[in-house]
Amino acid sequence: MSDRELIELIDNTDWIFAKTYAKVAPHYYIRRRSSTILFWALLERIRNHGKEEYFSHTGTDGKFRESNFSYYYFEGYKYWTIDPYDPFCIIINRVEVENA
Repeated sequence: MSDRELIELIDNTDWIFAKTYAKVAPHYYIRRRSSTILFWALLERIRNHGKEEYFSHTGTDGKFRESNFSYYYFEGYKYWTIDPYDPFCIIINRVEVENA
């Protein structure tokens, strides 16, 4: 899929605000079942072009958490999933990158 096609899909998708994480890690997401083509296109890019980065935060339960995620940067946003190689992966997240 070309960058142009990906941009069109991203722009025409209703991203869902992750209410559960509003205070600790605000972001938006899509589900595989509702945005199938976009989901697989972004997952492929996360797998093949993602940059591994450390992330830490205090969870909604008040416990400190830390992990490494593979982030794909594209058009002012970063995209990720908990584990891009998990066959049961169903969600892709995104957040706007400041000063991108």
